[in-house]
Amino acid sequence: MLMLLITAAMLTGCNSNSNQPAPSVSSQPSETVVPLKIGVLSELTGSASSSAPALKNGFEFYLETHDNKLGGRPVTLIIEDIATDPATTLTKAKKLVEQDGVDMIVGPVNAACAYAILEYIAEKQIPMFVGGMGAATTQMLKSDTVFRLTAATTQIAVPLAEYAYDKLGYRNIAMYSADFAFGYENSGAFQTRFEELGGRITHKIWTAMGTNDHGTYISQIPLDVDAVFAVQVGVDGINFFNDYSSFGIPLPVIGPSIIEEPNIPSILDAAEGAIVSACWSPYLDRPEITALRETFKEKYGVDPSYVGGGGYDAGIIIDSIINAIGDDFRNPEIFSSTIKSMVFHSVSGDFKYDDYNNPTRDIFIMEYRNVDGNFGNHIIDVYKGYDQFGGKDPETTIALTASFSKDFPPLTP
Repeated sequence: MLMLLITAAMLTGCNSNSNQPAPSVSSQPSETVVPLKIGVLSELTGSASSSAPALKNGFEFYLETHDNKLGGRPVTLIIEDIATDPATTLTKAKKLVEQDGVDMIVGPVNAACAYAILEYIAEKQIPMFVGGMGAATTQMLKSDTVFRLTAATTQIAVPLAEYAYDKLGYRNIAMYSADFAFGYENSGAFQTRFEELGGRITHKIWTAMGTNDHGTYISQIPLDVDAVFAVQVGVDGINFFNDYSSFGIPLPVIGPSIIEEPNIPSILDAAEGAIVSACWSPYLDRPEITALRETFKEKYGVDPSYVGGGGYDAGIIIDSIINAIGDDFRNPEIFSSTIKSMVFHSVSGDFKYDDYNNPTRDIFIMEYRNVDGNFGNHIIDVYKGYDQFGGKDPETTIALTASFSKDFPPLTP
């Protein structure tokens, strides 16, 4: 029972909205055995600070409930705040590798921050587990020692397009997306599949990161469409839903991971009825996930999100790989081939990595609603064993994903 294993250690700085990086935090185990040294790159401050620290929380939670050991070895964590800034992320990654001598890295979540360090990590051949969904991590910028913990943008946007067309009957949709890589990839993947099925994207509205008042953007949404497809992350997601609700727009909202559990206390009924796709649900009907949800919520005050679930899965994966190959994890070739040969038993279901270091896993379609006084994302459909290429040729999909931008795919006249 997870409840019996939780320690009283509490985290600090997770919800700070300051743009100044928090100082490094190091937790040292008491064992005399040389520990496994793991660096955590976390967006403790900046625009992603409302939700991205869940990765760190989920990983620490796994350690706390497993005697602070992975593969039987005590663990030292070195936590770095990257301030949701790509340049800071690269600086902190270099510190972890060159000064601290970490054995592996967990994080970051933000796509732009991850992309900023992939070339460096590939050069150093350090095992790294990324918590975000930026597709390039396991497509255009793939490297042997970098693995994803969650799902790729293409992996959650495409089944949502299929659900919107086949199950909801939508034919005309307006897009409302964040103006950066994560927005381009999700929107491009959704539009491509939706139009293949016969649907049409009528408008594209791009919003700046860190927008406090969405009024100017929301006023551009046409009312003669079936729904709004939204890609907003972190604090932007909170601000969007609260402003959208206050405007009284009578259109349903759908979006990939558009409502993250750490943000729910700041959204509540403003997003009721929204349809969300993700690789995780805290309400999956499994005893393991129910126990995790209850103990995680007792500690952090919110249900674990897909990012928090990814952090917990990082513990499962590293535990398994160290048990399987011991010190051979330091050999990039052995590490990569072994991890891709294994089936990992996550609390949300078993998954296996593809040849591009991305997990093939179930994708959940959920409705955000109030159940017994608690708002949350509740499962209404499941796309089983969904891969990041939607069953299509990988190289063709990678080339298409690389072309996604504000202007591509274009709107169909």
